Amino acid sequence: MSQFGSKGKREYREFVAEGIKEGIRTPWSEVRGQAVMGSEEFIEEMMNRHAGKKTEVARRQELVGIKPEAIMVAVGQYYGIKPAEMKGRGWRYTEPRYVASYLMRRYGLLGLREIGERVGLHFSAVGNAVQRVAYNPTRAMVQSLRELECKFKNLES
Repeated sequence: MSQFGSKGKREYREFVAEGIKEGIRTPWSEVRGQAVMGSEEFIEEMMNRHAGKKTEVARRQELVGIKPEAIMVAVGQYYGIKPAEMKGRGWRYTEPRYVASYLMRRYGLLGLREIGERVGLHFSAVGNAVQRVAYNPTRAMVQSLRELECKFKNLES
C-alpha cells in the first residue's frame, strides 16, 4: 500500500479497476499444448534441447500431446462410428465416449471441460469416465485401450 502514497487504499482500488478495464493477462493465455508455456521459439528450443534420438513428430507429441481430433478419429474408427456421433446419448456411444475421454486426458493433455465439449458430457461426468476407464475398465475397454495406445505409440516412432 505504501507504493500508492498517502491515499493508498483509494489509489490501489483505482489501480485494480484500471487493470480490469484493460483486461487481465495471465501467463496461462500463452500456454501451447498445456505442457510447455512460452512462445513458439521457446517451445521449439525445448523440443531441440530434449530431442535425444526421437523424431521431430515424436518430440512435439511428447511436449504438446496428441491432437484431440486424432484421438476422436482413432476411437471412432475402432468402434465403427463417426467422431461426431460420440455425442449421441445411446448406450452404443457410452464406451467410445469413455475411452475417448480417457485418451484425451492422458495423451491429449486436455482439461475436463474441453474433453466434455468434444464428447458431449458434463465435465464432472468426464472425470467419472476417466476414473472408470483408469481404475475399473470392462474387458472391452481394456482391449480397445491396448489397441488404440499401440496405435498412438506407433505415431511416435
